[in-house]
Amino acid sequence: MIVLATVCMATQAQEIKWRLEGTVTGAEPLDSLELIDTEAQCPIATVKVVDGRLVPAEGVIEKPSLFALQYREGKGWIGDFVLENGTTVIQADVNQNRIISTVGTPMNDDLNRIYAIFQQISTNYDPAEEDAYNRQVYAVVKDVVTHHADDLLGAYAINITKSSFSPGEALALVKLLSPRLQESTEMERLADNLQLHCETDEGSMFRDLTGTDVNGLPIHLSDFVGQGHYVLADFWASWCGPCKAMMPEVMQIYEAYKDRGLQVVGITLQDKPEAANREVQRLGITFPQIYGSTPMTTYGITAIPAYILFAPDGTILTRRSLSLQALKYKLEQLLPQAPR
Repeated sequence: MIVLATVCMATQAQEIKWRLEGTVTGAEPLDSLELIDTEAQCPIATVKVVDGRLVPAEGVIEKPSLFALQYREGKGWIGDFVLENGTTVIQADVNQNRIISTVGTPMNDDLNRIYAIFQQISTNYDPAEEDAYNRQVYAVVKDVVTHHADDLLGAYAINITKSSFSPGEALALVKLLSPRLQESTEMERLADNLQLHCETDEGSMFRDLTGTDVNGLPIHLSDFVGQGHYVLADFWASWCGPCKAMMPEVMQIYEAYKDRGLQVVGITLQDKPEAANREVQRLGITFPQIYGSTPMTTYGITAIPAYILFAPDGTILTRRSLSLQALKYKLEQLLPQAPR
């Protein structure tokens, strides 16, 4: 066992004694990961991995908090889970860049209900049932929020699932939180963002974005959207591990449907053009890119990867939890054959 002390906090208001153990699929036989406080974005400890198992670690923090694991010199985070009093047991997957399960303490057990419903849907996925899946997720999240209306898990549950629901449904979840949390800066910003999302929800006309292309020249979303063909906007960033992991599938969609009337446009979020350009070259992305635009304040994009599908006239067709499997299913309906 490794006993670890927190190094990124000030004086403690109380003592939360945590312990972390579990498994890490895809790690090297002898490896190590940084334990990161996701709110402070601060490492508090190094956790060893031996033959796929975390060497149990423990320490003291001042309040229950969300944490992630940082793998291989800062290249992506694997999260999230809660450190609170007691033992948190996680299953992490380096290859999928995510936490598979997290159990052992009250908040982790309820957080795991959300992870489990997503895993269940993924295992039995049918793109024709996308709306039904979102209703299942909403029921679980609503129950979790109700039981954690005044702690970090209630707010976090809304944040990680909000794109699965309409903005009105997500706002209804926010209203289940305690007045203290609703009045927090984080939730007030989320409510403002969801209001912006309402204004750019499915059925609304697109709003233009302006940035630069891979050559540093001005480029606009309206160069593509509203020009008589379907357009898929892929919101991503060079620092986003899941975005890069899913990019080959986005590229496959582009190649499969570009001759059937689909245009794909990459739109980076909070990224430096030079960093994004390096990834475009490394991944071999051939569809156009818009760097340095404002997707957060224009479309309320706050989590990536995210996708918006636009109709030929510029109407937003879909933007709620648009999985790539569901996208292909929808495109098969919209573009049954190549135009003559």
